[in-house]
Amino acid sequence: HEIDSKKFSFVHIDVDLYSSTCSVLEFIKDYIVEGTIILFDDWYCFPIGEEKGEKKALSEFLKKNPNIELENWKNYSTFGKSFFVKSIKK
Repeated sequence: HEIDSKKFSFVHIDVDLYSSTCSVLEFIKDYIVEGTIILFDDWYCFPIGEEKGEKKALSEFLKKNPNIELENWKNYSTFGKSFFVKSIKK
């Protein structure tokens, strides 16, 4: 069984801004697989209910890529949030 070293099992997104989060998500899109953990370090930097920063970037990314499904995992530190890639439909 050969391991594909071009796939990511864990991604820690620590870029803080909406625009740079968009860039990172586009970059990793071809490297994530089912089971990949994606961690955002500044998920909770805005008031509850406001879709800004990393939340906004991920929401837009998932709308543009409906074949990718994430599952909430757990909070990380004070402001972070993590997700599992649940499925990637071809």
